[in-house]
Amino acid sequence: MASVRACGASGPAGADSGDTSSDCALLVGEAQRFFALHFRQPLPIEKLARGLGVSEQRLTSCFDCARGITPGQALLEFRLNRLFQTFREHPSQRLRRSIQDCGLGQTAHIIQLFEDSFGIALAPFLLTCRRAQADQAFRRLHPQRRHLILPSRAEPAGLGSPGIGRR
Repeated sequence: MASVRACGASGPAGADSGDTSSDCALLVGEAQRFFALHFRQPLPIEKLARGLGVSEQRLTSCFDCARGITPGQALLEFRLNRLFQTFREHPSQRLRRSIQDCGLGQTAHIIQLFEDSFGIALAPFLLTCRRAQADQAFRRLHPQRRHLILPSRAEPAGLGSPGIGRR
């Protein structure tokens, strides 16, 4: 008969009796570090469990206990967050390459997952990231505040003093 242990995993009474929510949190933390090292390659759960020195069942029960999701869902979440970061840091990189670099699959499916996960359509997000990158580059080339103020339509560029609120 199965019983529920302190961490919420089920199994024979007394099995893995040392499993507590803090043990599971530690294991999930180790798994997250493993994700960071191996997320670009296919990472079956059995390989993840083997790499962490635990059974698939223990790994799955600890993820359920600590995060309420499966290890596969956690890996997908990690990869999507990495994709978000990649888009922010390298918005000019090709979409397909960014997706592949994060260990993700088909572009159309990933676009929908991205939009569902972050609540923003990918095209406007990338456009915003690209504009921010262009703005940061401009600011590095022109650190003086006066370069950030556009001349009014009434006076040609370069005439008068660039002041805020001037009309």
